[in-house]
Amino acid sequence: MEEDKNELTPEEIIQQENNILKLKMMAEQGAKFFEGSENELSPVIENQWLHYIQNFEELHKNAKKISVYKFIGEPPFEAEANLDSSSITEKLNELLDYMGEHGVCLDYMDGYDDRVIYKFIVDELFHYEMDDVRMDGMVSHFIYEEFYPNHNHDLTQHTEEFIYQLLKSDWNEFASHTLCKELRQSGQAKVSEETFVDKIKLFQAAWKDFEVTKEEITEVDFSLKKKKARVVVDLAYSAFSQDGEEFSFAGNALLGFRHQYGFWYIDQVSIPGFFE
Repeated sequence: MEEDKNELTPEEIIQQENNILKLKMMAEQGAKFFEGSENELSPVIENQWLHYIQNFEELHKNAKKISVYKFIGEPPFEAEANLDSSSITEKLNELLDYMGEHGVCLDYMDGYDDRVIYKFIVDELFHYEMDDVRMDGMVSHFIYEEFYPNHNHDLTQHTEEFIYQLLKSDWNEFASHTLCKELRQSGQAKVSEETFVDKIKLFQAAWKDFEVTKEEITEVDFSLKKKKARVVVDLAYSAFSQDGEEFSFAGNALLGFRHQYGFWYIDQVSIPGFFE
């Protein structure tokens, strides 16, 4: 066995170690590895990555809970109420920079007042408990919208993604992640998600190409109490037959949503020209 090992190249020896590490991580942590990628790592880089992940899992397994404020070293800060409008932005930027230097990052969308974000950090995020895991180069990311969901943004994004997948791309399995298990199309009886996806693929196969000429969201309405939402889109597009003939469709597109498990899922679709 030793002779066989000595006959291996250094790269093959590292690859053997990688295979052993993968088997161990699969058995102990339920890890999954996908082979055959076009962008496969070299054995050396993969070895470094596997050791990094393994070390992280070991640290995470034995980690204690600690507040974000203690994790970043309990820095002094001004209470939000003590900051005037001329200084809030500067103090927020200083705080975000300090957090980043100590391995914590807060991500949030544009459009929020700086005071809102600053108050959230010092009044809420600082008290949030996280795993006390520290590794070189590691940054723990928090997302403001996971604490305070932006439903208008989510519904708009899901609608735009659906129209993109329907008229600008080929439907794929990932595109189904926002579909309910049952859906209603243009007032028809409900069908299963699988049947609805088959309809989409049949619709796309019937046309050679699509060209969207107008796509404007005109209404976003939701009720968390009723767990329902609707988005209306002023939509116009051309569909080209297999022989190049052009057909135009225009009108209001409607997507209905149901709120389940903390997310919005599409349960109703009405698109001009889509099997009406």
